[in-house]
Amino acid sequence: MKYHNVRESETVEPLTSYFAGRLQQDLDGGNLLLGGMLTAVHRRIANPHLEFLHRAAYAGGLDFQRYWNDRSWYMAGTGLASHVRGSSEAIYETQTSSARYFQRPDADHLNLDPNRESLSGSAGSFRLGKSAPGRWRFQTCLAWRTPGFEINDLGYMRTADEINHSTWVGYYIEEPFSAFRKFSVNANEWVYWDFSGRNFARAANLNTHAEMLNNWNFNGGVTRNSEEVSNSALRGGPSLKFHGSWDADFHVRTDYRRMVHGVFGGWAWAGDDGGKARGGWFEVNLRPFNRFLITFNPDYKYRNPRQQYVGAWSTEDGDRYVFAELEQQTLTLTVRLECYVTPDLSLQYYGQPFVSAGSYGGFKRVADPLADSCEDRFHEYAPGEIEWSAAAAAYYIDENGDGASEFEMDDPDFNVREFNSNLVLRWEFGPGSILYLVWSQGRSDYVSQGRFALRRDLEDLFDVHPHNVFLLKVNKWFTW
Repeated sequence: MKYHNVRESETVEPLTSYFAGRLQQDLDGGNLLLGGMLTAVHRRIANPHLEFLHRAAYAGGLDFQRYWNDRSWYMAGTGLASHVRGSSEAIYETQTSSARYFQRPDADHLNLDPNRESLSGSAGSFRLGKSAPGRWRFQTCLAWRTPGFEINDLGYMRTADEINHSTWVGYYIEEPFSAFRKFSVNANEWVYWDFSGRNFARAANLNTHAEMLNNWNFNGGVTRNSEEVSNSALRGGPSLKFHGSWDADFHVRTDYRRMVHGVFGGWAWAGDDGGKARGGWFEVNLRPFNRFLITFNPDYKYRNPRQQYVGAWSTEDGDRYVFAELEQQTLTLTVRLECYVTPDLSLQYYGQPFVSAGSYGGFKRVADPLADSCEDRFHEYAPGEIEWSAAAAAYYIDENGDGASEFEMDDPDFNVREFNSNLVLRWEFGPGSILYLVWSQGRSDYVSQGRFALRRDLEDLFDVHPHNVFLLKVNKWFTW
């Protein structure tokens, strides 16, 4: 048998032009700021397999900020618009993307059109507030993004179809008293609606910050999240209600002027449905002498939500959205070393092993997504309805008890292990002229075990063959 080398070429990205421009003008001695911004993306798409991309994407807007009363009060606003064009495939992908999910069956205010070849939208915000001087400060804000607003071709946006209002009020003491150098307390509230007018989330927070006379700092806060109706939890399915929750966090920073200083903190979350999570971390910075710094930062998280999305399956009786209880542990260890041999020559190292394991149980399907109680909202599979096959590493679901499974789920348990590191040599060989020599290494591994064992996970991680990248970069500054 003869083997022949075959060389093929494939376009992975079309010829594209990007433009971003920003103008701003100060008036009235800096008390009035007017600005505008415009972005444009054009792609020359000649290959059918790239038709999922927009051929053109435009976004622009105007903004202003006005100060008065010695700049202690301010008012600001923005107005934005976007327009994208492309094939019907590209615009369909935009309509059904995770930022908007026009295909949601209960979203009567949205219209999914598979034939349209453009999409437009708008966004904006208005803010009114009082800043320093004075002990009382506040800001209130109203913002929106219409369902068709899209800026991800040359920007970043997670969600559209949202109207939100937020307000914060703070009390600040900036003169030393007792053991404090500074002290502040803040209260916050947030409310969210979609463009159908449905209020889908509310939250309130109380937090405090203190700077001590010994240069230690403390921050802490408590947040109450009300019941939430998520438009994205079912990945294009109907909206789903979640119970409310409480969460709290704190962190303490020691005197950064010391040879050994650091930060430590923790957080906890408790859901009204019995779910829970917690975590803790600390960072130690050691500077044995001025030209050398060592930083060590471990971070541990434990999560046990009662409603964790697993997946969606189509059956003869309709779509099945499956959730489960998840028990997950995650540990990240970050190490940084910085050595400044001379003002022009330095060596920096960054390394981070990451391990996370999660196991699922108590599988259930969504029955009535907006029901008030979990018992009505979900149907938990009984032993006769779900069967585990070790040979296939899958669960078989038989809802009607006829002995034939309606669908099967691969084992969702997981162990994720990763290691990323960078070693950078920086040499400034002339004013503004710099040479960089970089060694980057990455390791990644995934198995379906679901059991967290730090020593085993780290040993298995460093048995993985690494991916090494070496880079040389030179910046030369010319003067004449």
